Amino acid sequence: GDLDLASRAVASLWRFWLQAGRLSECRELVDQEMALPGSDERSLARVALLDAAGAVVYWTEGFGAALPIYEEQAALAEEVGDESWRALALANLATARGFSNDISRAQETLALAEQAFEALGDRRVEFMTEYGLVMRLLVALQDPTGDRTALEELAEEYADAPQLRLRKLGLAARAGLASEAGHLAEATHAVATILRIGLATRETPTALADLAMVPWGGMPAEHPTEAVTILVALETAIDRLGVNLPYGFDRGAKAAFASALEPATYEAAVLRGRTMSLEQLADFIDEVGNSLPAEGPPVGISSPATGLG
Repeated sequence: GDLDLASRAVASLWRFWLQAGRLSECRELVDQEMALPGSDERSLARVALLDAAGAVVYWTEGFGAALPIYEEQAALAEEVGDESWRALALANLATARGFSNDISRAQETLALAEQAFEALGDRRVEFMTEYGLVMRLLVALQDPTGDRTALEELAEEYADAPQLRLRKLGLAARAGLASEAGHLAEATHAVATILRIGLATRETPTALADLAMVPWGGMPAEHPTEAVTILVALETAIDRLGVNLPYGFDRGAKAAFASALEPATYEAAVLRGRTMSLEQLADFIDEVGNSLPAEGPPVGISSPATGLG
């Protein structure tokens, strides 16, 4: 019926709204459909609607808020007996559990998703490689011993992979390792490439999330204008898309550089960041990387928000 058609339309279009910076419109439509008579029925229409609802919440409220939505979607897809939707819902749930630090259950759910896609002979089984790498990345980052061997293996194996989506994950591992070791020049070059991949694959929000992983506030004191420009450009892009990055973004970081700059210089750096396109930002980050020392003090490591949604 009309509800089924509308639900499937929203489920198929939420990525477009996200990329176009129109997530608020998508949320409005999702909320409206959730309020329609019959939307709470245990049906395939609700499974599709939950897909869009989970994605919207994921990008506006974070992993924890999206988790119960994806749990309902997976259970409902199994209940109504649609194997294609069940496979996709399990993949969504595995990702949400992984980023909510429930690694053991996430791995179990991912295995079920892989089995479901393989049974269907679905071409999307190829993307299970990517989900699997995300899980490996999360496990490596959360190693209680601080052992980075697994992270190093991911960077070595995938940072130059021909498949762009897999290369992005390898580069995220490389950027994390470089940041942790104080090799900010290497980290900046890695995230500049991640941003270009995000633009090429139309996955700008996840590229911005990875970009925010780099602790720009830890840039050497002799580069305050560059740090302010990058932080403002990133903040402007996030606001333009209307998202809250799953791992957050420190909007106050640029203020730490203000005292090192004359007011006019600071304002010029802010203006440059606000008017910079993402393509220009990638080039600018590479330029900054070329000017940074190869070695520096360790500045910590953050979990990359490689959300697949």
